[in-house]
Amino acid sequence: MEKIAPLPRELSLEGAPEGDDPAVGNIGYWSPDGDLVFYYGEVGFWNGIVRLGEFDGEMDAIERQRDDFSVTIERAE
Repeated sequence: MEKIAPLPRELSLEGAPEGDDPAVGNIGYWSPDGDLVFYYGEVGFWNGIVRLGEFDGEMDAIERQRDDFSVTIERAE
C-alpha cells in the first residue's frame, strides 16, 4: 500500500489538516513517525497524514521495489 522513508528532520505541521485520505500516487508525510510516504494503494483516512504532492511516474516503479532504493523529489514549477 505504501513505501516509507525516514526524513532527516521533522516537517512543520503549521496550517496542515489533521489528516488525509491519500490517493494512489500521492506523496505524503506521516507526522507521528516523521516519514515520507509514497502511496501505491488505498489506505483510507488517517489522522497524521499530510499530503505533500504526487508522483508523476509509473506507479509500478514504486510498487515493485523490494529492497532499499533511492528517489529524487523536486518541487514542481
